[in-house]
Amino acid sequence: MTFCLSDGLMQVDYDDEEEFVYSEEEEAYSDMQSPSMPSSDKLTQAQKQADSVAYNDDDDFDYLDAADDDDDEQPTSAIQQSNKPWEVDFKAHDLSDLQGRQEEIVNDLEPLLAVSRGSTALLLRSYEWKTESLVEDYLGDSNKVLTKTGVHAHPPAPSIETGDEDFTCEICYCSGSDELYMGLVCGHRFCTSCYETYVTIKIQEGESYNNHEQSAKFVLNLLEATEKNMEQLQREMALAWIDVVFLKNAVDVLTDCRAALKWTYVLAYYMVSDNQKVLFENNQSDLEMATEQLNELVEDPSSLTGIGDIKRKVLDMTHYVKARLDTLLTDTYQGLQEGRWKYED
Repeated sequence: MTFCLSDGLMQVDYDDEEEFVYSEEEEAYSDMQSPSMPSSDKLTQAQKQADSVAYNDDDDFDYLDAADDDDDEQPTSAIQQSNKPWEVDFKAHDLSDLQGRQEEIVNDLEPLLAVSRGSTALLLRSYEWKTESLVEDYLGDSNKVLTKTGVHAHPPAPSIETGDEDFTCEICYCSGSDELYMGLVCGHRFCTSCYETYVTIKIQEGESYNNHEQSAKFVLNLLEATEKNMEQLQREMALAWIDVVFLKNAVDVLTDCRAALKWTYVLAYYMVSDNQKVLFENNQSDLEMATEQLNELVEDPSSLTGIGDIKRKVLDMTHYVKARLDTLLTDTYQGLQEGRWKYED
């Protein structure tokens, strides 16, 4: 059975039969025309019926309440959908707590594995601190695990050799008996030039991490200096706080960038050198250069002429840096989801 309101008539559909009846408003109007009731009483009764239809039939207006409820929920839904894919819930552990936990694990496993403390730590790092997997594999075949992870009880020092006609560098493929090469414990051999380049790059990557680690600590000093600059601009140019708060916002963006860059160097450190790593490092480099440029603007805004010039340039650079940060983090998230990168053993 279905109902349909049309031109004051209510259509009641009983499958194949159709019956038309007057709506309540029409019945009220019909009563007004009836001679059996005085006109004033008819009007009063009709008005009461109309009021009853308009205000007392709550069921007819439930859909309006539902619509209002939907409107109330809309902002929350919009906020949830605006989250970036790389924004996840997390808990930041204190560094001392992590180091303490690592010490406990090493202390527990050292007597079981019967190797030195340093070798125990290396084995755990190789197994990503998955103790159960390490113990299971080690008790099954300790020699295999030690060989696979490159851990030796008494490892010989790497040696520089020459005179091997069969030598071929596994990086640049130079060969011949005249080449100087490094003979490593794992059995790999590389020419001294390639090995030196490799070590230099790893040191630089470590320094890049440390640079951003230190820069992140200096952000507090930058924030204090920025607040002084904001107060100075307010005094000299008779500005309100809202007119100079863009400088503090820029410092907040710098803080996020320093933190992100620091950990991208950790990720890049373990990546295999290929085209995918090059693309990752390009995004990394773009963000790093933009971060330094914004840092210079925030440190010395007085070098610009007028509040308009200061605000325009800082806002433009802040917007650009945020865009570069989003690009790097989104690409990193997608790369991890896709398994895009290969990692060194």
